[in-house]
Amino acid sequence: QQLLQNLFDHQDSTDFREPVDYITFGLLDYPSIVKKPMDLGTVRRNLNNNMYETVEGCLADIQLIWDNCILYNKPDHVVLRDVVDLQTSRETRKDDQKNDQKLHPLRQD
Repeated sequence: QQLLQNLFDHQDSTDFREPVDYITFGLLDYPSIVKKPMDLGTVRRNLNNNMYETVEGCLADIQLIWDNCILYNKPDHVVLRDVVDLQTSRETRKDDQKNDQKLHPLRQD
């Protein structure tokens, strides 16, 4: 829960908070390349709806966000630097989540 909030609060997460609007951005090949889109907002909704039974399931979806970005974007694209920063941020907090057996929803007040 805290990991996800930290990612949302990170200045480099803006592009990852909602699904990629590939039509608006003219990325018409996006759905043919990225087979399972994922974003932080979807992860948050999944948490709120108790869709994850374990921390590992949530972490896998977060990793999918980064993997999709790396898959789709060219190596010199600025958004890849954001992924590196966010992955580093995630790795530093991952140990805090290791011992959790069950996730509790992240509530928006």
